[in-house]
Amino acid sequence: MIQGKNIVKSKIRCTSSSLEHIQKHGILKGHVMEIFTDKQRIVLDGKYAKNRYRLIGRCGKRILSVVVAEDNKKFTLVTARDASKEERAVYRKNKDV
Repeated sequence: MIQGKNIVKSKIRCTSSSLEHIQKHGILKGHVMEIFTDKQRIVLDGKYAKNRYRLIGRCGKRILSVVVAEDNKKFTLVTARDASKEERAVYRKNKDV
């Protein structure tokens, strides 16, 4: 987990292609933005690129995994989907801490 990484929804940019992509996963922009109200959300560094971050948070009854790319302290939505079994376990473990 990344401590102190401040990713706020006001700095998230959504492109038309990223919005089309997340819709294929059954996710809407509002769902992505809702995880920023989850005080238990977690931020993980990206597996494949140093400027990418994965956020895991709750949207209603769903737990989502959202990937954003950072450029000059602004973030662009890359993808979002329902969290995997492993991601849900990480989220739940963090919630209990």
